[in-house]
Amino acid sequence: MTIVSARAQFVVEKQDGNPVTVEGNLHFAKDVTGENWSVGETYDPAMDLSQIKGIEAQK
Repeated sequence: MTIVSARAQFVVEKQDGNPVTVEGNLHFAKDVTGENWSVGETYDPAMDLSQIKGIEAQK
C-alpha cells in the first residue's frame, strides 16, 4: 500500500459542496485495485478523489 502525507490543517471540499476539515496529516490511500485514491489513511469510497472538488490549507 502506498500512502502520501503532509502535515497541516486542510479543508477538503467535496463535489456535493460539503466541506470536510482534516487536522494533522493529510493522507491519500489507494484502493485494493491500486487504481483509485481517496483522502484518508485507508481507502474510503465517500472520500474518493473523484468526489473531491478541491483541497485547501487553512490559514
